[in-house]
Amino acid sequence: MLYSFFLEYRGGTYINQYSGQTMEEALRVWAESLPIENVVGASHSFRETLVAEIDDTMKHNGPVSVSGLINIWVCTFLFEDHSVGILSIVATEKGTNVCAT
Repeated sequence: MLYSFFLEYRGGTYINQYSGQTMEEALRVWAESLPIENVVGASHSFRETLVAEIDDTMKHNGPVSVSGLINIWVCTFLFEDHSVGILSIVATEKGTNVCAT
């Protein structure tokens, strides 16, 4: 399964895609691979905090599915400087790139 990750953080939107057998697997790859140098305002401990927040989220029921929608979840992260990251996750089958013209 292909997962799209949309991170809203300090006024910026960061979009990446990763594959995984499960959402948790893809989420961990995303957190470990996110190019932190491109995230405006990210401190040196950003990735460390992000991974810890993901571990906590997965331990406590995982990302929340968006009511009324299929294959879309959301979760939030609180960073040391009290800033908030909002992550939306969308699961898609690979090779379903459809564009109406």
